[in-house]
Amino acid sequence: MFFLKKMHPLLFMIFLNLITAYTTSCQPAKIVGIMRIKNEAQIIEQCLRALSIYTDAIVIIDDKSTDNTIEIIKTLAQECNIEKIIIKQGAWLLTESSDQNKLLQTGRKIGGTHFIFLDADEMFSSDCAKNNFLRNEILKLQPGDQIIMPLIELCNSTKTYRVDDGIIIKTFIFCDDKVSSYDSKFMHCFRAPSNLSGKKKTITTHCIMHFQGVNQKNMQIRQAWYRCLERIRMPNKSIEKINNCYTKLTDQTNLKLKPVQKKWFDGYDFFDPKSYEAPETWRKKMLYSWFDQYGRNYFSDINMILN
Repeated sequence: MFFLKKMHPLLFMIFLNLITAYTTSCQPAKIVGIMRIKNEAQIIEQCLRALSIYTDAIVIIDDKSTDNTIEIIKTLAQECNIEKIIIKQGAWLLTESSDQNKLLQTGRKIGGTHFIFLDADEMFSSDCAKNNFLRNEILKLQPGDQIIMPLIELCNSTKTYRVDDGIIIKTFIFCDDKVSSYDSKFMHCFRAPSNLSGKKKTITTHCIMHFQGVNQKNMQIRQAWYRCLERIRMPNKSIEKINNCYTKLTDQTNLKLKPVQKKWFDGYDFFDPKSYEAPETWRKKMLYSWFDQYGRNYFSDINMILN
């Protein structure tokens, strides 16, 4: 211990990384899916069935759902290897980074070495499962490495996706280094800890499908919900910045669509497109509760369509 206290900070970090790498290399590989959820009863079953194809375990944190999401998850626990469900207590307060750190820490406790972080309205294209392609790519990662993949925005139906604004490439998968953590932010956090120091591998032959734009009415209410939440939690942020942050998601002025590829769904026998077309109600109810609490004028300059 005396030797470690006297060690130069740079040498100490090198020593720590070597110990971490050695410990990780001796630990059996375990791919853990981590997910934040809230009121996902309509879509959670097929989401978890798809994710379980690529994972050895799943850890979930529930952001105080008011529907039967948790009951559905419990019925799938054995089939989908859901090892831990974290139920948040107390008054509702969205803090994504805190939730994500809890997920990561819990995943580490159950032996996770590699992590996949998806939302409930996201799903790997089914060709990722062919010949164990994605699992094999994940298990090639070394501590601190990440996999970056295209996020395909399905739009107006589950049969078409947007190409007018380009395809977003994001990190959804990483190999844990045992020391990194998520930055302190209440919303819109990255899927991987920002202080990972390994290599980044880009996969463009396969993708992640994002279903939030399938039902545009749901999308409009969701974006209104995000804008109003930012207005409440970040009152000093300009209304212009709040509005502009979400404009691209709902603007269809120059909309260009392409048909989804058949291989993205082949083998997903559980997939039900109707579940993404069904209307959501909880965000709209929460919006009107905010209008009552803060007064409608407080949100008067927020761009929103609620009908």
